[in-house]
Amino acid sequence: MSDFESIWELVADPEVVRFSSWRIDSRANTKKFVRKAITQARRIKRKKIRLIVENPAGDFIGYLFLHIRNIHIPVAEISYCLRKEYWGQGYGSESVQALLKYAFQKLKLHRVYARVDEKNVRSRKLLDRNGFSYEGKLRQDAMVKGRWRDSLVYSMLAGEYK
Repeated sequence: MSDFESIWELVADPEVVRFSSWRIDSRANTKKFVRKAITQARRIKRKKIRLIVENPAGDFIGYLFLHIRNIHIPVAEISYCLRKEYWGQGYGSESVQALLKYAFQKLKLHRVYARVDEKNVRSRKLLDRNGFSYEGKLRQDAMVKGRWRDSLVYSMLAGEYK
């Protein structure tokens, strides 16, 4: 909870969450979300893994999320979010690489994928730079800010991870 103010600043920034399907509607609901994430993090076996991204000074600058849809199938979706003042400085790539290492080496996952709004060029480039393969478009698969959006799917298989 010590990072709550920084988390709130991140999720309350309309530019940062422009492509996100999250419903960030209040500080109170964000606090509930953070408390729930902390409780889930204490479980040994879990399907949702949330990690904090810090700068070298130890300040919260974003987070990573790994969602294993079925504990018996070694496939997971990743997502990530950084404060905009840290965009374009390599923190995104470094964070995604750390998450991939954890996913493939520690968790022994077979496939990691991401779904990205086709208008989110920064995220698409991040996935390209980090070795993900473009798979295709899911038409109107996510409701974002009251409208259906198309998602582009990118993935990496364990055998492709370097």
